[in-house]
Parts: sequence; C-alpha cells; structure tokens
Amino acid sequence: AKIAENIERHNSYNSTSPIARITSYMEKNPGKDLDLEQIARETGYSARYLQQLFLKYKRRRIRVYVNHLRIDNASLYLVCMNDSIARIAEICGFHNRQSFTRCFKKQIGLTPLEYRRYMANDRTFDYRTYAGERQGNTERRKRG
Repeated sequence: AKIAENIERHNSYNSTSPIARITSYMEKNPGKDLDLEQIARETGYSARYLQQLFLKYKRRRIRVYVNHLRIDNASLYLVCMNDSIARIAEICGFHNRQSFTRCFKKQIGLTPLEYRRYMANDRTFDYRTYAGERQGNTERRKRG
C-alpha cells in the first residue's frame, strides 16, 4: 500500500496535474501575497479542493508550503544580497520582519542575521548541522 501511495504521489507531479500547476504558480510568484483564496482565484480551483490536494500530495497546508518557498528564497538573498533583513522579508512576501524572523528560525534553526553571518564566514557552513547541535545544546541546558 505504501508503494502504491508513493507511485500515485510521484505520478501526481506531471506538468498537467493540478498539483503541478498550483505549485508551479506558487514557485513563480513567491513574493506575492499568496493566501489560499488568491491561489484559488489564480489557478481556477476552489480553496477547499486546493487544501485537500496539498494535504494529500504534499502532506502539508498551503501556507506552510508557501512559507517554505519564501524561506528558501530568503536564504539565497541573505547570502547574495546586501539589502537589509527587513527589505529581504518584504521581497519574499512577509509583511514584517518579526514574522519573517520567526518563520525563518523555525525552518532553518537560525535567525536571518545569524544565518547571514555564518554564511559570510563559511560558504560551506551546513546550517542543518548547526541547528541540530544548537537544539541539542538547548535541550541539554533544559535537562541539566
């Protein structure tokens, strides 16, 4: 059953499938104000149907997926651009720096400023390793 489910999910990504069209639209417009209703209007699907598709094939809500795309873009901008963090947040579609920082830290494990500093010092820095070490240190401090 698990194999059949994975095959179905894989086949859902062909370029004519609804999920492929929807994700393509979101990937091309990550800085837009992409809420569920906006995406539904732009893609011609109902909001309810979109949410069901995402939960079935992506196993996450649309808002989570959109934020993931935005943070991926932001991580590149933080390294490649000298703009302020507030400006990068705006470019990536966040309404304020605080929500951007909260979302970035949740996904990456570092604040945007920490990420920028580490990447400036070491282009081979693996933030996932650092985030895991940092999380482990935090948990040890809580226990100890």
